[in-house]
Amino acid sequence: MARKSVAIIGAGVSGLAAGKVLLEDGFDITIFDRHKTLGGIWSPDWAYVHQHTQTIANLMEFSNLHDTEAMDCAPWENIHNYLKRYAEKFHLIERIRFETKIILIDKNDLKNGNLPWIIKVETASGDHETLQFDLVVVATGLFSTPEEPNFRGQNNFA
Repeated sequence: MARKSVAIIGAGVSGLAAGKVLLEDGFDITIFDRHKTLGGIWSPDWAYVHQHTQTIANLMEFSNLHDTEAMDCAPWENIHNYLKRYAEKFHLIERIRFETKIILIDKNDLKNGNLPWIIKVETASGDHETLQFDLVVVATGLFSTPEEPNFRGQNNFA
């Protein structure tokens, strides 16, 4: 039986954790992130100059990678480097497609052996691709702007 394919949207903390578990469970994963590097709010693309944790850094560790420094209010660089080590240790780095923007996620027509989900992406070079997956995990976090659909008459809906 073929391994099920999973698209994971977002290479922050949740996307990496989901990727690790799914990969270990035998899924064929692809992680997409629109930024140049992983980490979500802990990446250089998002972090601001004095961004830091609000707790001791080792309280934010994954249970299967204990190597953060036990320091109060760790700077974002420490957390970003920790997430990179996590992605490297569990072979996630090679499965991340950086600088790839998700244009569309939609249900697919299952005829002719198509997979259930269709995803259209735009790469950093401006190329467009249409991909198919069995499953989709959305791990874009709380600080992303969602694309909210507009439906005719939605303001009149009770």
